[in-house]
Amino acid sequence: MVNYKDSICPKDFGFKCADKPNPVAYCQEILDACGLVLPPGQGVYCDGNCKFPGVQMQPPSPPPAPPHIPGYFQGTLYLFPEAEGFGASDFGGFPDAFQLVDKFHTVAVIANVAQAGWIDKQFKHPGLKAFTDAGMAMEHWVVLSPGKTDNELCDCANSCYYPDRTPPYNSTMCTPAIKKKVDSIVQQLNDANYPGTNGGLTGLFVDIEAKNAALVSAAYESVRAARGLELGWSLSLKSAKQTSPKNAGTAGEWAICLGEAYTDLTHDLYAGPCAPSKSFWENVKANYDGSVGRLYGVPTLCGGGNCQEVPAKMTVGEACTDERLSKEKLTALLMARPADFKYVNAAIWYGTPPAYDLDKGVYHTLCGEGKLKGLCCTHAPDDKACDVSTQCCAGWTVQDISAIKPPPPDPKKNCLVDQPCEEATCKCTTDQQCEDITACAAIPNGTWCQPNGRCHGAKIPPG
Repeated sequence: MVNYKDSICPKDFGFKCADKPNPVAYCQEILDACGLVLPPGQGVYCDGNCKFPGVQMQPPSPPPAPPHIPGYFQGTLYLFPEAEGFGASDFGGFPDAFQLVDKFHTVAVIANVAQAGWIDKQFKHPGLKAFTDAGMAMEHWVVLSPGKTDNELCDCANSCYYPDRTPPYNSTMCTPAIKKKVDSIVQQLNDANYPGTNGGLTGLFVDIEAKNAALVSAAYESVRAARGLELGWSLSLKSAKQTSPKNAGTAGEWAICLGEAYTDLTHDLYAGPCAPSKSFWENVKANYDGSVGRLYGVPTLCGGGNCQEVPAKMTVGEACTDERLSKEKLTALLMARPADFKYVNAAIWYGTPPAYDLDKGVYHTLCGEGKLKGLCCTHAPDDKACDVSTQCCAGWTVQDISAIKPPPPDPKKNCLVDQPCEEATCKCTTDQQCEDITACAAIPNGTWCQPNGRCHGAKIPPG
């Protein structure tokens, strides 16, 4: 093929042709390479240089389309709940399956086996029927939490809370523990009449944050070799540039890496509370920068939980962004993904709502460690415009939790009267005074008198 430059194609080419074996064919090749046509009845000729009488520009050819493969731009939508499953107070439902059927051919539930009755409450959740009714296939995964508070699996952690365990924690203890746990899960699925190999289980997943990546990777890869399960893990978007958790694996790339878009680069991905940026997908693509496999990188949205991101500089008083999205906003964001977007899989995480701190009188997310110790996103419960335990809210700010003083008790109130236990501002001096309140006594986990002189019922925030 002739080498040419676009800048010289339009009119005066200046290509010498006299010394060519077939000058006319040479000139015709240039004409074709430049995308030009001659008027009817005209032809190229050579008079020392190629001549193109009456040359006209032909519109440039469009770029080649991606290969047409059925479902090429469809992927899998992963639904990933924490220990409360899909029963958390701020769970607002799943996105609209019938609108998303052109985006996803499969829905996969990553069940959290820490929830009692997880098979019925997660794999058989009634809201999932819409996905299969829309024509999507269904996959079943499970997530394990091999951390220091997991009695069965803390041999896979960096440390263990249980006194009967002795360090060092290594693969000789971790791998058998993981295998035993997976055996138990498969048996539960078989007992529940789930058909297929491994009780119909597709994959094994881990949220690697604050876990021993080397021990967990070795154990998971051993299970994959034995059972043929796919493996997945989660951390940040850019973590998908690693082929396994923190590159600790030794047996090839894992199947998926869920990138938590609700903790990454908040100001690039969100325009404000509960509002994704208009350039959300463009910024996701930039984080993957083309080096991540089209099925491996899985951008993950927040459908509920403690998704209130502390700004990078963590300045006290600065606004935090609540990144929880309603089912309507999840649907809209997924539908807004470009039709030819390379990364065809996506995920939605459903976590545990922000906790209410009885001593401080505020809701807050997990607080920082090290140099950031004590800094966290907080939200006062007296903001009646928005209930953070059930919905996405504005009004989150970075605070030093140690500097927050609890509201003073009201000495005018008497704890001995029959009043709602949630009204925790009455004066008390003993636990018995609180227990004498009818509403408090009915609380299963009890009530008590706090050092600040107020009654508190277990897990009951102020009304």
